[in-house]
Amino acid sequence: PSFMQQGEARRQANQEFDCLLQEIRRQPDFRDFLKPPSQKEIQKAALEGPVIYINVSRYRSDALIIENESIRSLHLPRLDIDYLNSQRAKLYMSKFLDQTLLQGLWDRVTCPVLEALELQKSQVKGFQKRVWWIPTGLLSRFPIQAAGYHLEQPPRSVLDTVVSSFASSLRSILRSRSNPAKSLSKPDRLVLVAMETTPGFTPLPFARNEAEEVKRICQSANLAVIELHRKKP
Repeated sequence: PSFMQQGEARRQANQEFDCLLQEIRRQPDFRDFLKPPSQKEIQKAALEGPVIYINVSRYRSDALIIENESIRSLHLPRLDIDYLNSQRAKLYMSKFLDQTLLQGLWDRVTCPVLEALELQKSQVKGFQKRVWWIPTGLLSRFPIQAAGYHLEQPPRSVLDTVVSSFASSLRSILRSRSNPAKSLSKPDRLVLVAMETTPGFTPLPFARNEAEEVKRICQSANLAVIELHRKKP
């Protein structure tokens, strides 16, 4: 097809897409389908604690700090793609996390965010606030929840300052807020799955040990544990 024919085909496809989108939005509960959330809706995501959306690029990196009362941007001048690429190998070189990597993540990512939220004060008071992290791109592979100087006394770390939760996107948090999980029919049972090996991915040698520890804690709380074992090929 010629260039003009391709342009006409794209124009027609766009019109068809717009018509389909309008039809979907006329359906019950789909009024806001594919629409960006409003500022008020975004702030609702932080009802149970701050949400930190971290964007990394070669040009600059920023943390979008979402709180119930405000939304603000925090520039992270020491975080960039080149640094993450240089540190990526440390994630797989040892069974234990490299301390210099965790310290670097603290200095470049988590400490500036926690200082902006003034959450370091909560560490002194013995109260830990919950924070939702949304790392993007290459940063999502890094254990920012473990960042810090763990060997110092007292330690300076994320684990000692806040309770961390993670989300894949802001919209996933909004969905969970608007559609809370229904109560379980059998709240005394727990399904436990440990995946030590997954084809195409790095093995997790301590997955079984971690599952056994969770099992022990659950049994001490009178929860019946149902274990699912992946069949070996």
